[in-house]
Amino acid sequence: MNLQVRPTRAVAHPPPIPIMWKCKTAIIIATYHHHARLKNASLDMCFFPVGLLVCDHFRISLCRHDEKIILWQVELPSQVNAKASFLKSIKLNSKENKIFRDDKSWLPFRESNETTIMSHNLMTMILPPFEIDPGMGEFVIDPITDEMIAYKPDDQALDEIQRTWFFKVRVDICQTSVAMKIVNQNCETMDARKVWHELCKHYQNSMSSKMHSQELL
Repeated sequence: MNLQVRPTRAVAHPPPIPIMWKCKTAIIIATYHHHARLKNASLDMCFFPVGLLVCDHFRISLCRHDEKIILWQVELPSQVNAKASFLKSIKLNSKENKIFRDDKSWLPFRESNETTIMSHNLMTMILPPFEIDPGMGEFVIDPITDEMIAYKPDDQALDEIQRTWFFKVRVDICQTSVAMKIVNQNCETMDARKVWHELCKHYQNSMSSKMHSQELL
Protein backbone atom coordinates (compact mmCIF):
# COMPACT_ATOMS: atom_id res chain seq x y z
CA MET A 1 0.00 0.00 0.00
CA ASN A 2 3.08 2.26 0.25
CA LEU A 3 3.99 1.66 -3.40
CA GLN A 4 5.20 4.79 -5.18
CA VAL A 5 6.31 5.64 -8.72
CA ARG A 6 9.98 6.48 -8.96
CA PRO A 7 10.74 9.89 -10.43
CA THR A 8 12.53 10.06 -13.75
CA ARG A 9 14.16 12.82 -15.78
CA ALA A 10 11.07 13.13 -17.92
CA VAL A 11 8.67 13.10 -14.96
CA ALA A 12 10.31 14.50 -11.88
CA HIS A 13 7.11 14.45 -9.82
CA PRO A 14 4.95 11.51 -10.94
CA PRO A 15 1.36 11.42 -9.71
CA PRO A 16 0.54 9.04 -6.85
CA ILE A 17 -0.77 5.59 -7.64
CA PRO A 18 -4.57 5.39 -7.25
CA ILE A 19 -5.66 3.64 -4.08
CA MET A 20 -7.81 1.22 -6.12
CA TRP A 21 -4.74 0.00 -8.02
CA LYS A 22 -2.92 -0.58 -4.75
CA CYS A 23 -5.85 -2.58 -3.35
CA LYS A 24 -6.01 -4.74 -6.48
CA THR A 25 -2.27 -5.36 -6.30
CA ALA A 26 -2.55 -6.43 -2.65
CA ILE A 27 -5.40 -8.82 -3.55
CA ILE A 28 -3.31 -10.35 -6.35
CA ILE A 29 -0.41 -10.93 -3.94
CA ALA A 30 -2.74 -12.44 -1.33
CA THR A 31 -4.31 -14.66 -3.99
CA TYR A 32 -0.91 -15.92 -5.09
CA HIS A 33 0.17 -16.90 -1.57
CA HIS A 34 -3.23 -18.45 -0.79
CA HIS A 35 -3.25 -20.78 -3.80
CA ALA A 36 0.49 -21.48 -3.54
CA ARG A 37 -0.10 -22.64 0.05
CA LEU A 38 -2.90 -24.93 -1.13
CA LYS A 39 -0.66 -26.40 -3.82
CA ASN A 40 2.42 -26.32 -1.55
CA ALA A 41 4.46 -24.96 -4.46
CA SER A 42 5.22 -21.67 -6.17
CA LEU A 43 2.87 -20.61 -8.97
CA ASP A 44 3.55 -18.94 -12.30
CA MET A 45 1.23 -15.95 -12.28
CA CYS A 46 1.54 -15.64 -16.08
CA PHE A 47 -0.61 -18.77 -16.35
CA PHE A 48 -2.83 -18.04 -13.34
CA PRO A 49 -6.58 -18.21 -14.14
CA VAL A 50 -8.01 -14.70 -14.25
CA GLY A 51 -11.26 -15.96 -12.79
CA LEU A 52 -9.55 -16.76 -9.49
CA LEU A 53 -8.15 -13.23 -9.24
CA VAL A 54 -11.52 -11.55 -9.59
CA CYS A 55 -13.37 -14.22 -7.64
CA ASP A 56 -15.77 -12.53 -5.20
CA HIS A 57 -15.62 -15.57 -2.88
CA PHE A 58 -11.90 -15.08 -2.24
CA ARG A 59 -12.01 -11.28 -1.99
CA ILE A 60 -15.00 -11.27 0.35
CA SER A 61 -14.71 -14.48 2.37
CA LEU A 62 -11.03 -15.54 2.39
CA CYS A 63 -8.93 -12.43 1.86
CA ARG A 64 -8.29 -10.47 5.07
CA HIS A 65 -7.65 -6.90 3.93
CA ASP A 66 -6.79 -5.69 7.43
CA GLU A 67 -4.20 -8.41 8.13
CA LYS A 68 -0.62 -8.81 7.00
CA ILE A 69 -0.13 -11.14 4.03
CA ILE A 70 1.71 -14.30 5.14
CA LEU A 71 4.09 -15.94 2.67
CA TRP A 72 2.96 -19.35 1.50
CA GLN A 73 6.18 -20.96 2.83
CA VAL A 74 5.43 -19.64 6.35
CA GLU A 75 3.04 -21.49 8.66
CA LEU A 76 -0.23 -19.79 9.46
CA PRO A 77 -0.85 -18.71 13.08
CA SER A 78 -3.66 -21.28 13.32
CA GLN A 79 -1.22 -24.05 12.34
CA VAL A 80 1.33 -22.89 14.91
CA ASN A 81 -1.35 -22.78 17.61
CA ALA A 82 -2.57 -26.25 16.62
CA LYS A 83 0.93 -27.71 16.93
CA ALA A 84 1.50 -25.95 20.25
CA SER A 85 -1.82 -27.22 21.58
CA PHE A 86 -1.01 -30.77 20.46
CA LEU A 87 2.44 -30.76 22.05
CA LYS A 88 0.96 -29.39 25.27
CA SER A 89 -1.92 -31.87 25.51
CA ILE A 90 -0.34 -35.11 24.27
CA LYS A 91 2.10 -36.83 26.61
CA LEU A 92 3.94 -40.06 25.94
CA ASN A 93 2.42 -42.57 28.33
CA SER A 94 2.90 -46.21 27.38
CA LYS A 95 0.36 -47.32 30.03
CA GLU A 96 -2.48 -45.89 27.94
CA ASN A 97 -1.65 -48.19 25.01
CA LYS A 98 -2.07 -51.95 25.22
CA ILE A 99 1.13 -53.90 24.49
CA PHE A 100 0.97 -56.39 21.63
CA ARG A 101 2.88 -59.46 22.91
CA ASP A 102 1.01 -62.37 21.36
CA ASP A 103 -0.39 -62.91 17.86
CA LYS A 104 -3.59 -64.40 19.31
CA SER A 105 -4.35 -61.16 21.13
CA TRP A 106 -4.59 -59.14 17.91
CA LEU A 107 -8.35 -58.51 18.08
CA PRO A 108 -8.45 -57.14 21.65
CA PHE A 109 -5.21 -55.25 20.94
CA ARG A 110 -6.75 -53.57 17.91
CA GLU A 111 -9.97 -52.66 19.72
CA SER A 112 -8.05 -51.24 22.68
CA ASN A 113 -5.73 -49.22 20.46
CA GLU A 114 -8.54 -47.78 18.37
CA THR A 115 -10.31 -46.66 21.55
CA THR A 116 -7.13 -45.00 22.84
CA ILE A 117 -6.47 -43.36 19.47
CA MET A 118 -10.01 -41.99 19.43
CA SER A 119 -9.58 -40.54 22.93
CA HIS A 120 -6.37 -38.81 21.78
CA ASN A 121 -8.15 -37.38 18.72
CA LEU A 122 -5.70 -39.15 16.41
CA MET A 123 -8.08 -41.04 14.15
CA THR A 124 -6.21 -39.70 11.10
CA MET A 125 -3.21 -41.82 12.16
CA ILE A 126 -5.03 -45.06 11.34
CA LEU A 127 -6.39 -43.93 8.00
CA PRO A 128 -5.13 -45.82 4.92
CA PRO A 129 -1.70 -44.51 3.80
CA PHE A 130 -2.98 -44.02 0.25
CA GLU A 131 -5.65 -41.87 -1.40
CA ILE A 132 -9.05 -43.57 -1.74
CA ASP A 133 -11.53 -42.99 -4.53
CA PRO A 134 -14.74 -41.94 -2.71
CA GLY A 135 -16.91 -43.43 -5.46
CA MET A 136 -15.17 -46.80 -5.86
CA GLY A 137 -13.78 -47.13 -2.33
CA GLU A 138 -10.44 -48.32 -3.74
CA PHE A 139 -6.92 -46.90 -3.73
CA VAL A 140 -6.24 -44.32 -6.46
CA ILE A 141 -3.59 -45.41 -8.98
CA ASP A 142 -1.28 -42.83 -10.56
CA PRO A 143 -1.63 -43.32 -14.36
CA ILE A 144 1.97 -42.23 -14.94
CA THR A 145 3.84 -44.28 -12.33
CA ASP A 146 1.17 -47.00 -12.01
CA GLU A 147 1.56 -46.77 -8.22
CA MET A 148 -0.85 -45.85 -5.44
CA ILE A 149 -0.95 -42.16 -4.54
CA ALA A 150 0.17 -41.41 -0.99
CA TYR A 151 -2.27 -39.80 1.45
CA LYS A 152 -1.80 -36.02 1.80
CA PRO A 153 -3.00 -34.42 5.06
CA ASP A 154 -4.48 -30.93 5.21
CA ASP A 155 -1.97 -29.72 7.81
CA GLN A 156 1.35 -31.34 6.98
CA ALA A 157 3.30 -29.76 9.85
CA LEU A 158 0.85 -30.95 12.50
CA ASP A 159 0.54 -34.33 10.78
CA GLU A 160 4.33 -34.81 10.90
CA ILE A 161 4.43 -34.26 14.66
CA GLN A 162 1.50 -36.60 15.24
CA ARG A 163 3.01 -39.32 13.00
CA THR A 164 6.34 -39.12 14.84
CA TRP A 165 4.62 -39.46 18.22
CA PHE A 166 2.34 -42.25 17.01
CA PHE A 167 5.26 -44.16 15.44
CA LYS A 168 7.19 -43.93 18.73
CA VAL A 169 4.22 -45.53 20.48
CA ARG A 170 4.16 -48.33 17.86
CA VAL A 171 7.85 -49.01 18.56
CA ASP A 172 7.15 -49.36 22.29
CA ILE A 173 4.07 -51.59 22.17
CA CYS A 174 4.62 -53.85 19.12
CA GLN A 175 6.54 -56.82 20.55
CA THR A 176 5.54 -59.76 18.35
CA SER A 177 8.00 -60.88 15.69
CA VAL A 178 5.82 -59.84 12.77
CA ALA A 179 4.85 -56.50 14.31
CA MET A 180 8.48 -55.65 15.14
CA LYS A 181 9.48 -56.52 11.57
CA ILE A 182 6.82 -54.20 10.14
CA VAL A 183 7.87 -51.38 12.45
CA ASN A 184 11.56 -51.80 11.62
CA GLN A 185 10.83 -51.75 7.89
CA ASN A 186 9.27 -48.30 8.27
CA CYS A 187 11.80 -46.75 10.66
CA GLU A 188 13.31 -44.54 7.97
CA THR A 189 10.05 -42.89 6.92
CA MET A 190 8.26 -43.21 10.30
CA ASP A 191 5.05 -43.74 8.36
CA ALA A 192 2.70 -44.65 11.22
CA ARG A 193 -0.26 -45.08 8.86
CA LYS A 194 1.61 -47.63 6.79
CA VAL A 195 2.61 -49.54 9.94
CA TRP A 196 -1.00 -49.77 11.10
CA HIS A 197 -2.18 -50.64 7.58
CA GLU A 198 0.33 -53.51 7.25
CA LEU A 199 -0.45 -54.79 10.75
CA CYS A 200 -4.17 -54.95 9.99
CA LYS A 201 -3.54 -56.47 6.56
CA HIS A 202 -1.33 -59.23 7.96
CA TYR A 203 -3.32 -60.22 11.02
CA GLN A 204 -6.74 -59.98 9.40
CA ASN A 205 -5.61 -62.32 6.64
CA SER A 206 -3.66 -64.70 8.88
CA MET A 207 -5.10 -68.08 9.76
CA SER A 208 -4.42 -67.64 13.47
CA SER A 209 -6.48 -64.46 13.55
CA LYS A 210 -9.40 -66.16 11.79
CA MET A 211 -9.26 -69.13 14.15
CA HIS A 212 -9.12 -66.89 17.21
CA SER A 213 -12.05 -64.80 15.95
CA GLN A 214 -14.09 -68.02 15.57
CA GLU A 215 -13.22 -68.95 19.16
CA LEU A 216 -14.40 -65.55 20.37
CA LEU A 217 -17.65 -65.89 18.43
